Amino acid sequence: MARPYLPLLALAACYDPGYTDATRCGPAGECPAGRRCAGDVCVASDAATGPRLILDKAAGATGTGRVTARFLDCPGTCTHAETALTGDQVVLTALPDPGSFFQGWSGACVGPYRRCTVTGGGVQGVEARFSAMTHNLVFATEASVDGDFGGAEAGDAMCAAAAEEAGLSGPFVAFLGRTGGPAAPGRLVLPGTSTPARGFMRLDGEPVADRVEDLTLSNRVWNAVAFDQNGQLHEGPVWTGTELLGAPSPFNCLGWSDNTSGYFGVSGHASAGPRFNVTGATECNLAASVYCFGVGKNLPLAAPAPAAGKLIFVTHATLPARSSAGYQTAQDLCDAEGNLPAVRALLATQGQRASRFLVAGATYVRPDGVIVGTGSEIMGGELRSGVWQESDGTYSVAAGVWTGSGSVGALEQFAQPSCGSWTTTTGMGVVGSLESHATRWWFTGNEDCSDVDTYAVYCVEP
Repeated sequence: MARPYLPLLALAACYDPGYTDATRCGPAGECPAGRRCAGDVCVASDAATGPRLILDKAAGATGTGRVTARFLDCPGTCTHAETALTGDQVVLTALPDPGSFFQGWSGACVGPYRRCTVTGGGVQGVEARFSAMTHNLVFATEASVDGDFGGAEAGDAMCAAAAEEAGLSGPFVAFLGRTGGPAAPGRLVLPGTSTPARGFMRLDGEPVADRVEDLTLSNRVWNAVAFDQNGQLHEGPVWTGTELLGAPSPFNCLGWSDNTSGYFGVSGHASAGPRFNVTGATECNLAASVYCFGVGKNLPLAAPAPAAGKLIFVTHATLPARSSAGYQTAQDLCDAEGNLPAVRALLATQGQRASRFLVAGATYVRPDGVIVGTGSEIMGGELRSGVWQESDGTYSVAAGVWTGSGSVGALEQFAQPSCGSWTTTTGMGVVGSLESHATRWWFTGNEDCSDVDTYAVYCVEP
């Protein structure tokens, strides 16, 4: 009996972000000498033609690691491996060697989550990237605990356990403060010294901040922490117990020793930028994660290379929800930002989506040149970084942003327009947060239009 056809998965591991994968077929099916095109993947000319899993690793990599699947184990010293496929689903797991980290997949798998399930027929290519750990990694723990977890030292233990699970070389410390204790930023020092650690990047290799003071004093945060130790996008609150500038907050679940309802601890959110440590307060009986900062290195980290594109920023000045001039008041706020290209207030009004000012194919950048996303990405909530910079380059710590709708592409959130389309004190107005989260950047809740609180406005070059 003829053997049934089973799908073929080709897995190629590439470490350097600039590397051109020699295992991929060209647009006309081209492959290097001694290799042939199978689907869209170049394989050895004498490779088995039956269903196989093929793993290649690139020479000259800056990091090393192990990739495993059922019937396949390719450690850091392995450069090529093959195995027969016995089904149409393969679970891949990446684990870095000491001194390296797993930066992410591309192809049939995408992103830095180190576990990936590949399904489907035919030949599918996957590229895995490992890189040398040249700077301090930052993540939020996948595990969460209530407010009675024991304090900073217990947080350090959570970080060590999380890093060990993901194969990340330490040391790591928890970013936690408490009344009468050291400030959380003061914990970010090289082991056994008072020298601040320097150069903090997240698990996909994107820079977060250069110096400790950038995290809480200058608020010069380029990208959100975003991920847990396994490279998954982190959801939910993160305990910090700090004020905005890093000082210990009195709201810390009684020194992280109490889990009583009605008591609170200051918390942040991993998708936040300059406000990563303070986005709200979480009841002590609820669970939150912990930020973990690598502290083994003291090397400068360069800012992201500026990109060209249409400008998007947040205003320095803030507004109450109501104004007799409605949308025009928000527009005046954007216009008052200085000598800029023509911009529009990114705000939903009666019968009008805020996305009317976004161009799907355009790229939008903050004043520092960091890409926020294309118009299509922003409309889909797929932000690459957050809109947390003012037009003059200041990194904003605004408590919120008026938006007016549940998403940037939606009509107003309520049957009645937000605050009468921003003209009255009646009803509710929708606000977002300075984050890169798919929904939170635009919608975190509703504010009473009669409230005295004021919020900023997003501005965009149409």
